[in-house]
Amino acid sequence: MIDHYHFTPVIPTANPVFTGTVAVPAGSIAAPGVAVGGDPDTGIAQTAADTLSFVAGGTEWLRVGGAGAGFLTGQVRIPDGSVGAPGLRVTSSSVTGLYSMADNSVRFAVLGAQRAALTNDGSVSLSGGPGAEALRTVAVATAVNRWQASGAAAGATVVLEAAGSDGNVRAQVRGKGTGGLQLEAAGGAVGFYGAAPVTRRTVGGSRGSGAALADLLAALAALGLITDSTTA
Repeated sequence: MIDHYHFTPVIPTANPVFTGTVAVPAGSIAAPGVAVGGDPDTGIAQTAADTLSFVAGGTEWLRVGGAGAGFLTGQVRIPDGSVGAPGLRVTSSSVTGLYSMADNSVRFAVLGAQRAALTNDGSVSLSGGPGAEALRTVAVATAVNRWQASGAAAGATVVLEAAGSDGNVRAQVRGKGTGGLQLEAAGGAVGFYGAAPVTRRTVGGSRGSGAALADLLAALAALGLITDSTTA
């Protein structure tokens, strides 16, 4: 008489400890090889060699390894945070990172202070919080022209100029209210209309003889403000 084999089942412990390699099926996006109990389409699957995909609800949300490292489906969301506690922070500082003010802005905090912002009206601010920026650009919906700043190699000249689609672009610099506009040469020299910078001219000579007028014309020409085509 042939009887059935019998064995005593091994009941797993609550916290099993493995001393070797544990192999699980690769699975798929629809049915990951490592799934959450009661939710068979949520877990980890191997979708290609040397690649792991993290799946939720049958959708791949994150891929690690292989050619698609960091591949994301959908959006990665972080808390808005604040300037003192950015929603996305760097490891070495709890007050340095990326945050928003729940106003569709993106702001950058450094050591608990706003240093840059991209706001919902299209403006860009640098080096200060709202109302205390060192520089703010204002978006114009129909803009085709712009200011353009160019750096320079050693011994060359840095340039701030108007640029854009138009062939001729006028630039304007103005003060606010009665504040006026001051042009100051840090090194004591300035030039206009492409003239080489010169220091402030001193005009001398006799007015009666016309020497003072001749000296004035020479000074203005040196600054580049006029072209002296007068004759004796």
